[in-house]
Amino acid sequence: MTFKLGGVLLSGLVSVALRGGEVARPGELSPLALWYRSPATKWEEALPVGNGHLGGMVHGGVPAEHVQFNEHTVWTGRPHAYAHAGAGKFLPEIRRLLFEGRELELQSLRLRREAEGHEGQGRRAEATARQKEAQGLWQTARARQKAAEDLALKEFMSEPLRQKAYQPCGDLRIAFEGHDQPAGYRRWLELDRAVTGVEYQVGGATFRREVLASHPDRFLGVRLSADRPGRIDCTVRLDSAHPGARAGVEGATVILRGEVEPNGIRFEARAALTLEGGQVEAAGDGLRVTGADALVIRLVAATNFRSYRELSADPAQRCADLLQRSAGKSWEQLRQAHVADHQGLFRRVSLDLGSTPAAERPTDQRIREFAAGDDPQLATLTFQYGRYLLIASSRPGGQPANLQGIWNASLRPPWDSKYTCNINTQMNYWPAEVTALGECHEPLFAALA
Repeated sequence: MTFKLGGVLLSGLVSVALRGGEVARPGELSPLALWYRSPATKWEEALPVGNGHLGGMVHGGVPAEHVQFNEHTVWTGRPHAYAHAGAGKFLPEIRRLLFEGRELELQSLRLRREAEGHEGQGRRAEATARQKEAQGLWQTARARQKAAEDLALKEFMSEPLRQKAYQPCGDLRIAFEGHDQPAGYRRWLELDRAVTGVEYQVGGATFRREVLASHPDRFLGVRLSADRPGRIDCTVRLDSAHPGARAGVEGATVILRGEVEPNGIRFEARAALTLEGGQVEAAGDGLRVTGADALVIRLVAATNFRSYRELSADPAQRCADLLQRSAGKSWEQLRQAHVADHQGLFRRVSLDLGSTPAAERPTDQRIREFAAGDDPQLATLTFQYGRYLLIASSRPGGQPANLQGIWNASLRPPWDSKYTCNINTQMNYWPAEVTALGECHEPLFAALA
Protein backbone atom coordinates (compact mmCIF):
# COMPACT_ATOMS: atom_id res chain seq x y z
CA MET A 1 0.00 0.00 0.00
CA THR A 2 1.56 3.29 -1.10
CA PHE A 3 0.33 6.83 -0.54
CA LYS A 4 1.75 9.83 -2.41
CA LEU A 5 0.31 13.18 -1.46
CA GLY A 6 1.34 16.48 -2.97
CA GLY A 7 4.72 18.11 -3.26
CA VAL A 8 7.76 16.94 -5.19
CA LEU A 9 8.34 13.21 -4.71
CA LEU A 10 12.01 12.40 -4.15
CA SER A 11 13.33 8.85 -4.19
CA GLY A 12 16.87 9.48 -2.97
CA LEU A 13 18.61 11.45 -0.25
CA VAL A 14 18.65 15.21 -0.57
CA SER A 15 22.17 16.65 -0.64
CA VAL A 16 22.16 20.07 0.94
CA ALA A 17 24.51 22.51 2.59
CA LEU A 18 23.11 23.11 6.07
CA ARG A 19 23.69 26.11 8.24
CA GLY A 20 27.06 26.44 9.92
CA GLY A 21 27.61 23.98 12.78
CA GLU A 22 24.84 21.57 11.68
CA VAL A 23 25.47 17.90 11.03
CA ALA A 24 23.60 16.16 8.20
CA ARG A 25 21.76 12.89 8.72
CA PRO A 26 24.30 10.02 8.68
CA GLY A 27 24.40 8.56 5.19
CA GLU A 28 23.69 4.97 6.24
CA LEU A 29 20.38 5.94 7.87
CA SER A 30 17.22 5.92 5.80
CA PRO A 31 14.83 8.88 5.86
CA LEU A 32 12.66 6.79 8.21
CA ALA A 33 14.99 7.24 11.17
CA LEU A 34 14.92 9.36 14.30
CA TRP A 35 18.41 10.60 15.19
CA TYR A 36 20.05 12.87 17.74
CA ARG A 37 23.45 14.30 18.61
CA SER A 38 23.19 13.84 22.38
CA PRO A 39 21.99 11.17 24.83
CA ALA A 40 18.55 11.23 26.42
CA THR A 41 18.42 13.36 29.55
CA LYS A 42 15.04 12.02 30.68
CA TRP A 43 12.86 8.96 30.09
CA GLU A 44 10.66 10.67 27.50
CA GLU A 45 13.72 11.29 25.31
CA ALA A 46 14.84 7.65 25.26
CA LEU A 47 14.22 5.57 22.13
CA PRO A 48 11.68 2.73 22.39
CA VAL A 49 12.08 -0.86 21.24
CA GLY A 50 9.61 -3.67 21.82
CA ASN A 51 8.44 -7.10 20.68
CA GLY A 52 4.93 -7.13 22.17
CA HIS A 53 6.16 -8.96 25.27
CA LEU A 54 9.22 -6.95 26.30
CA GLY A 55 9.68 -3.21 25.87
CA GLY A 56 12.80 -1.15 26.39
CA MET A 57 13.60 2.56 26.56
CA VAL A 58 17.18 3.10 25.35
CA HIS A 59 18.79 6.25 26.75
CA GLY A 60 22.05 6.06 24.81
CA GLY A 61 24.12 7.47 27.65
CA VAL A 62 27.87 7.91 27.89
CA PRO A 63 29.72 6.76 29.97
CA ALA A 64 26.76 4.61 31.06
CA GLU A 65 23.93 3.08 29.04
CA HIS A 66 20.52 2.68 30.66
CA VAL A 67 17.80 0.51 29.16
CA GLN A 68 14.65 0.68 31.27
CA PHE A 69 12.52 -2.34 30.43
CA ASN A 70 8.98 -3.63 30.89
CA GLU A 71 7.50 -7.11 30.73
CA HIS A 72 3.91 -7.05 29.49
CA THR A 73 2.37 -8.90 32.47
CA VAL A 74 4.01 -6.93 35.30
CA TRP A 75 1.05 -5.20 36.98
CA THR A 76 -0.16 -4.45 40.48
CA GLY A 77 -2.98 -6.56 41.92
CA ARG A 78 -3.76 -10.26 42.05
CA PRO A 79 -6.59 -12.56 40.90
CA HIS A 80 -9.86 -11.69 42.59
CA ALA A 81 -13.62 -11.55 42.03
CA TYR A 82 -14.93 -8.06 41.32
CA ALA A 83 -18.49 -8.91 42.41
CA HIS A 84 -19.61 -6.99 45.51
CA ALA A 85 -21.35 -9.51 47.76
CA GLY A 86 -24.84 -8.41 48.76
CA ALA A 87 -24.86 -5.42 46.41
CA GLY A 88 -28.26 -6.28 45.00
CA LYS A 89 -30.15 -5.54 48.22
CA PHE A 90 -29.09 -1.88 47.99
CA LEU A 91 -30.50 -1.35 44.51
CA PRO A 92 -34.07 -0.46 45.63
CA GLU A 93 -32.78 2.23 48.01
CA ILE A 94 -30.46 3.65 45.35
CA ARG A 95 -33.36 3.81 42.92
CA ARG A 96 -35.66 5.42 45.51
CA LEU A 97 -33.14 8.18 46.23
CA LEU A 98 -32.54 8.82 42.54
CA PHE A 99 -36.25 8.95 41.65
CA GLU A 100 -37.08 11.16 44.66
CA GLY A 101 -34.28 13.49 43.69
CA ARG A 102 -35.53 13.65 40.12
CA GLU A 103 -39.09 14.37 41.25
CA LEU A 104 -37.88 17.15 43.54
CA GLU A 105 -35.89 18.64 40.66
CA LEU A 106 -39.02 18.77 38.53
CA GLN A 107 -40.97 20.41 41.35
CA SER A 108 -38.19 22.96 41.75
CA LEU A 109 -38.26 23.79 38.03
CA ARG A 110 -42.06 24.20 38.12
CA LEU A 111 -41.80 26.65 41.03
CA ARG A 112 -39.06 28.63 39.23
CA ARG A 113 -41.31 29.05 36.22
CA GLU A 114 -44.15 30.23 38.50
CA ALA A 115 -41.76 32.72 40.08
CA GLU A 116 -40.84 34.07 36.65
CA GLY A 117 -44.54 34.51 35.87
CA HIS A 118 -45.19 36.37 39.12
CA GLU A 119 -42.15 38.56 38.48
CA GLY A 120 -43.49 39.49 35.07
CA GLN A 121 -46.83 40.47 36.63
CA GLY A 122 -45.17 42.65 39.24
CA ARG A 123 -46.00 40.26 42.09
CA ARG A 124 -42.52 40.35 43.57
CA ALA A 125 -43.38 39.02 47.05
CA GLU A 126 -44.96 35.90 45.59
CA ALA A 127 -42.07 35.50 43.13
CA THR A 128 -39.55 35.68 45.97
CA ALA A 129 -41.45 33.07 47.97
CA ARG A 130 -41.58 30.72 44.99
CA GLN A 131 -37.88 31.20 44.34
CA LYS A 132 -37.02 30.42 47.94
CA GLU A 133 -39.20 27.29 47.92
CA ALA A 134 -37.68 26.20 44.59
CA GLN A 135 -34.16 26.62 45.94
CA GLY A 136 -34.97 24.49 48.98
CA LEU A 137 -36.40 21.72 46.81
CA TRP A 138 -33.36 21.88 44.52
CA GLN A 139 -30.97 21.49 47.46
CA THR A 140 -32.98 18.56 48.79
CA ALA A 141 -32.92 16.96 45.32
CA ARG A 142 -29.16 17.28 45.14
CA ALA A 143 -28.85 15.77 48.62
CA ARG A 144 -30.94 12.77 47.53
CA GLN A 145 -28.79 12.26 44.44
CA LYS A 146 -25.58 12.62 46.45
CA ALA A 147 -26.86 10.03 48.94
CA ALA A 148 -27.62 7.67 46.02
CA GLU A 149 -24.11 8.15 44.60
CA ASP A 150 -22.45 7.60 47.99
CA LEU A 151 -24.49 4.47 48.65
CA ALA A 152 -23.73 3.09 45.18
CA LEU A 153 -20.00 3.71 45.56
CA LYS A 154 -19.92 2.14 49.02
CA GLU A 155 -22.23 -0.85 48.59
CA PHE A 156 -22.94 -1.43 44.91
CA MET A 157 -19.72 -1.00 42.86
CA SER A 158 -17.03 -3.58 42.13
CA GLU A 159 -14.31 -4.44 44.63
CA PRO A 160 -11.80 -2.91 44.24
CA LEU A 161 -13.26 0.13 42.53
CA ARG A 162 -10.09 1.20 40.67
CA GLN A 163 -8.24 -0.73 38.01
CA LYS A 164 -4.68 -1.83 38.71
CA ALA A 165 -1.52 -0.17 37.40
CA TYR A 166 0.97 -1.30 34.78
CA GLN A 167 4.46 -1.49 36.29
CA PRO A 168 8.11 -1.31 35.30
CA CYS A 169 10.09 -4.53 35.46
CA GLY A 170 13.72 -3.47 35.72
CA ASP A 171 16.72 -1.56 34.43
CA LEU A 172 19.70 -2.80 32.46
CA ARG A 173 22.74 -0.66 33.23
CA ILE A 174 26.06 -0.81 31.38
CA ALA A 175 28.93 1.29 32.73
CA PHE A 176 31.91 1.92 30.44
CA GLU A 177 35.41 2.61 31.69
CA GLY A 178 37.21 5.69 30.33
CA HIS A 179 34.33 6.96 28.19
CA ASP A 180 33.82 10.27 29.94
CA GLN A 181 34.67 12.54 26.99
CA PRO A 182 33.23 11.12 23.76
CA ALA A 183 33.45 12.86 20.38
CA GLY A 184 31.22 12.63 17.32
CA TYR A 185 28.27 11.30 19.31
CA ARG A 186 25.03 10.29 17.60
CA ARG A 187 22.14 7.96 18.39
CA TRP A 188 19.28 6.79 16.22
CA LEU A 189 16.21 4.61 15.79
CA GLU A 190 15.64 3.05 12.37
CA LEU A 191 11.90 2.55 11.99
CA ASP A 192 12.23 0.28 8.95
CA ARG A 193 14.58 -2.13 10.75
CA ALA A 194 13.44 -1.58 14.36
CA VAL A 195 17.03 -1.18 15.51
CA THR A 196 18.35 1.62 17.70
CA GLY A 197 22.01 2.51 17.89
CA VAL A 198 24.71 4.72 19.39
CA GLU A 199 28.10 5.66 17.97
CA TYR A 200 30.94 7.85 19.25
CA GLN A 201 34.73 8.06 19.45
CA VAL A 202 36.93 7.71 22.52
CA GLY A 203 40.69 7.19 22.74
CA GLY A 204 41.18 6.76 19.02
CA ALA A 205 38.49 4.08 18.66
CA THR A 206 34.92 4.21 17.38
CA PHE A 207 32.41 2.52 19.69
CA ARG A 208 29.04 1.30 18.49
CA ARG A 209 25.94 -0.10 20.17
CA GLU A 210 22.93 -1.77 18.63
CA VAL A 211 19.72 -2.51 20.53
CA LEU A 212 16.71 -4.45 19.26
CA ALA A 213 13.73 -6.37 20.65
CA SER A 214 13.19 -9.54 18.66
CA HIS A 215 9.71 -11.02 18.32
CA PRO A 216 10.85 -14.29 16.70
CA ASP A 217 13.40 -15.00 19.45
CA ARG A 218 11.61 -13.12 22.28
CA PHE A 219 14.55 -11.22 23.73
CA LEU A 220 15.90 -7.69 23.98
CA GLY A 221 19.42 -7.65 22.63
CA VAL A 222 22.36 -5.27 22.98
CA ARG A 223 25.58 -5.57 20.99
CA LEU A 224 28.64 -3.52 21.93
CA SER A 225 31.56 -3.29 19.53
CA ALA A 226 34.57 -1.17 18.59
CA ASP A 227 36.69 -0.80 15.46
CA ARG A 228 39.79 -1.75 17.45
CA PRO A 229 40.24 -5.13 19.15
CA GLY A 230 40.05 -5.58 22.90
CA ARG A 231 38.44 -2.19 23.63
CA ILE A 232 35.17 -3.30 25.26
CA ASP A 233 35.52 -2.79 29.01
CA CYS A 234 32.28 -2.45 30.96
CA THR A 235 30.19 -3.59 33.90
CA VAL A 236 26.68 -4.98 33.40
CA ARG A 237 24.02 -4.86 36.13
CA LEU A 238 20.28 -5.26 36.60
CA ASP A 239 18.13 -3.46 39.15
CA SER A 240 14.49 -2.56 39.69
CA ALA A 241 12.36 0.19 41.18
CA HIS A 242 10.39 -2.42 43.14
CA PRO A 243 11.44 -2.60 46.80
CA GLY A 244 12.88 -5.96 47.67
CA ALA A 245 14.03 -6.85 44.14
CA ARG A 246 17.46 -8.48 44.22
CA ALA A 247 20.09 -9.16 41.58
CA GLY A 248 22.83 -11.78 41.49
CA VAL A 249 25.16 -13.60 39.14
CA GLU A 250 25.13 -17.16 37.83
CA GLY A 251 28.03 -17.82 35.45
CA ALA A 252 27.91 -15.25 32.66
CA THR A 253 24.31 -14.26 33.44
CA VAL A 254 22.97 -11.50 35.68
CA ILE A 255 19.64 -12.45 37.28
CA LEU A 256 17.05 -10.10 38.78
CA ARG A 257 14.16 -11.42 40.90
CA GLY A 258 11.35 -9.48 42.55
CA GLU A 259 7.65 -9.10 43.16
CA VAL A 260 5.22 -6.26 42.70
CA GLU A 261 3.32 -7.00 45.93
CA PRO A 262 2.77 -9.99 48.23
CA ASN A 263 0.74 -12.78 46.63
CA GLY A 264 0.79 -10.88 43.35
CA ILE A 265 3.02 -10.79 40.29
CA ARG A 266 6.51 -12.24 40.72
CA PHE A 267 9.04 -11.53 37.99
CA GLU A 268 12.48 -12.57 36.89
CA ALA A 269 14.84 -11.05 34.32
CA ARG A 270 18.08 -12.49 32.99
CA ALA A 271 20.86 -10.77 31.07
CA ALA A 272 23.09 -13.40 29.43
CA LEU A 273 26.48 -12.24 28.17
CA THR A 274 28.32 -13.63 25.15
CA LEU A 275 31.83 -12.31 24.55
CA GLU A 276 33.98 -12.14 21.46
CA GLY A 277 37.40 -12.28 23.09
CA GLY A 278 38.18 -10.81 26.49
CA GLN A 279 37.17 -11.99 29.94
CA VAL A 280 34.13 -11.82 32.19
CA GLU A 281 34.05 -12.05 35.98
CA ALA A 282 31.61 -11.39 38.78
CA ALA A 283 31.61 -7.89 40.22
CA GLY A 284 29.27 -7.88 43.20
CA ASP A 285 25.76 -8.32 41.84
CA GLY A 286 26.92 -7.68 38.27
CA LEU A 287 29.47 -8.79 35.67
CA ARG A 288 32.67 -7.04 34.59
CA VAL A 289 33.88 -7.47 31.02
CA THR A 290 37.47 -6.60 30.08
CA GLY A 291 39.37 -6.68 26.82
CA ALA A 292 36.54 -7.91 24.62
CA ASP A 293 36.29 -7.25 20.89
CA ALA A 294 32.50 -7.31 21.12
CA LEU A 295 29.80 -8.18 23.64
CA VAL A 296 26.22 -9.37 23.13
CA ILE A 297 23.68 -9.12 25.96
CA ARG A 298 20.46 -11.11 25.61
CA LEU A 299 17.85 -9.83 28.05
CA VAL A 300 14.69 -11.82 28.78
CA ALA A 301 11.99 -11.43 31.44
CA ALA A 302 8.95 -13.40 32.61
CA THR A 303 6.40 -13.56 35.43
CA ASN A 304 4.17 -16.05 37.21
CA PHE A 305 1.15 -14.77 35.25
CA ARG A 306 -0.91 -17.42 33.46
CA SER A 307 -4.23 -15.62 33.30
CA TYR A 308 -6.22 -13.03 35.21
CA ARG A 309 -7.42 -15.91 37.39
CA GLU A 310 -4.15 -17.75 37.93
CA LEU A 311 -0.59 -16.82 38.98
CA SER A 312 1.11 -20.20 38.98
CA ALA A 313 3.79 -20.02 36.27
CA ASP A 314 7.49 -20.36 37.07
CA PRO A 315 9.33 -17.17 36.01
CA ALA A 316 12.74 -18.86 36.30
CA GLN A 317 11.80 -21.71 33.98
CA ARG A 318 10.20 -19.30 31.55
CA CYS A 319 13.38 -17.19 31.44
CA ALA A 320 15.50 -20.29 30.87
CA ASP A 321 13.22 -21.35 28.01
CA LEU A 322 13.31 -17.87 26.49
CA LEU A 323 17.12 -17.75 26.55
CA GLN A 324 17.24 -21.18 24.94
CA ARG A 325 15.32 -19.82 21.93
CA SER A 326 18.21 -17.54 20.99
CA ALA A 327 21.08 -19.70 22.26
CA GLY A 328 23.74 -20.72 19.74
CA LYS A 329 22.74 -18.09 17.18
CA SER A 330 25.08 -15.34 16.04
CA TRP A 331 24.12 -11.70 16.41
CA GLU A 332 23.82 -11.46 12.65
CA GLN A 333 21.38 -14.37 12.56
CA LEU A 334 19.33 -12.92 15.39
CA ARG A 335 19.25 -9.46 13.80
CA GLN A 336 18.32 -10.78 10.36
CA ALA A 337 15.39 -12.78 11.77
CA HIS A 338 14.24 -9.75 13.75
CA VAL A 339 14.46 -7.33 10.82
CA ALA A 340 12.69 -9.75 8.44
CA ASP A 341 9.86 -10.24 10.93
CA HIS A 342 9.47 -6.50 11.53
CA GLN A 343 9.62 -5.53 7.86
CA GLY A 344 6.97 -8.14 7.06
CA LEU A 345 4.57 -5.82 8.89
CA PHE A 346 6.16 -2.40 8.57
CA ARG A 347 6.72 -2.41 4.80
CA ARG A 348 3.09 -3.04 3.96
CA VAL A 349 2.45 0.71 3.83
CA SER A 350 4.53 3.60 2.52
CA LEU A 351 3.72 7.29 2.59
CA ASP A 352 5.46 9.97 0.53
CA LEU A 353 4.66 13.62 1.23
CA GLY A 354 7.81 14.95 -0.38
CA SER A 355 11.01 16.14 1.26
CA THR A 356 13.02 19.30 1.84
CA PRO A 357 16.53 20.04 3.19
CA ALA A 358 15.01 20.10 6.69
CA ALA A 359 14.84 16.28 6.57
CA GLU A 360 18.62 16.13 6.95
CA ARG A 361 18.61 17.71 10.39
CA PRO A 362 18.45 15.95 13.79
CA THR A 363 14.93 15.02 14.79
CA ASP A 364 14.75 17.25 17.86
CA GLN A 365 15.82 20.26 15.77
CA ARG A 366 13.21 19.43 13.14
CA ILE A 367 10.47 19.32 15.76
CA ARG A 368 11.48 22.71 17.16
CA GLU A 369 11.49 24.28 13.69
CA PHE A 370 8.45 22.52 12.24
CA ALA A 371 5.88 25.27 12.87
CA ALA A 372 8.01 27.91 11.19
CA GLY A 373 9.50 25.82 8.40
CA ASP A 374 8.77 23.49 5.50
CA ASP A 375 9.32 19.85 6.49
CA PRO A 376 6.65 17.55 5.05
CA GLN A 377 8.85 14.50 5.56
CA LEU A 378 8.51 14.96 9.34
CA ALA A 379 4.80 14.23 8.93
CA THR A 380 5.73 11.03 7.07
CA LEU A 381 8.17 10.12 9.84
CA THR A 382 5.50 10.72 12.51
CA PHE A 383 2.96 8.60 10.64
CA GLN A 384 5.38 5.68 10.35
CA TYR A 385 6.56 6.15 13.94
CA GLY A 386 2.97 5.55 15.06
CA ARG A 387 2.87 2.29 13.10
CA TYR A 388 6.25 1.33 14.55
CA LEU A 389 4.99 1.85 18.11
CA LEU A 390 1.94 -0.35 17.54
CA ILE A 391 4.08 -3.13 16.07
CA ALA A 392 6.47 -2.87 19.03
CA SER A 393 3.79 -2.88 21.72
CA SER A 394 1.08 -5.25 20.45
CA ARG A 395 1.93 -8.63 18.93
CA PRO A 396 0.01 -11.94 18.92
CA GLY A 397 0.34 -13.81 22.21
CA GLY A 398 0.99 -10.66 24.24
CA GLN A 399 -1.15 -8.24 26.21
CA PRO A 400 -2.88 -5.36 24.40
CA ALA A 401 -1.17 -1.99 24.18
CA ASN A 402 -2.06 0.05 27.27
CA LEU A 403 -2.10 3.82 27.75
CA GLN A 404 1.68 3.93 27.26
CA GLY A 405 1.94 1.08 24.81
CA ILE A 406 4.32 -1.34 26.52
CA TRP A 407 6.64 1.26 28.10
CA ASN A 408 6.46 2.64 31.65
CA ALA A 409 9.15 3.56 34.19
CA SER A 410 6.95 4.69 37.09
CA LEU A 411 5.46 2.75 40.00
CA ARG A 412 2.62 5.28 39.92
CA PRO A 413 2.20 6.13 36.24
CA PRO A 414 -0.29 8.70 34.91
CA TRP A 415 -3.79 7.18 34.81
CA ASP A 416 -2.09 3.94 35.98
CA SER A 417 -0.89 3.24 32.40
CA LYS A 418 -3.90 0.93 32.22
CA TYR A 419 -6.74 0.30 29.77
CA THR A 420 -9.23 3.18 29.64
CA CYS A 421 -11.99 2.05 27.34
CA ASN A 422 -13.91 5.32 27.06
CA ILE A 423 -11.71 6.09 24.03
CA ASN A 424 -7.98 5.62 24.69
CA THR A 425 -7.73 1.87 24.08
CA GLN A 426 -9.70 2.31 20.87
CA MET A 427 -7.40 5.14 19.77
CA ASN A 428 -4.34 2.91 20.22
CA TYR A 429 -5.76 0.58 17.60
CA TRP A 430 -7.18 3.06 15.10
CA PRO A 431 -4.16 2.55 12.79
CA ALA A 432 -4.25 -1.27 12.98
CA GLU A 433 -6.58 -2.09 10.09
CA VAL A 434 -6.26 1.05 7.97
CA THR A 435 -2.45 0.78 7.89
CA ALA A 436 -2.34 -3.00 7.32
CA LEU A 437 -1.37 -4.11 10.84
CA GLY A 438 -4.27 -6.46 11.47
CA GLU A 439 -2.13 -8.94 13.39
CA CYS A 440 -1.43 -6.24 15.97
CA HIS A 441 -5.16 -6.20 16.74
CA GLU A 442 -5.12 -9.79 17.96
CA PRO A 443 -4.05 -9.12 21.59
CA LEU A 444 -7.00 -6.74 22.00
CA PHE A 445 -9.46 -9.21 20.51
CA ALA A 446 -8.09 -11.98 22.74
CA ALA A 447 -8.53 -9.79 25.82
CA LEU A 448 -12.14 -9.05 24.86
CA ALA A 449 -13.01 -12.70 24.18
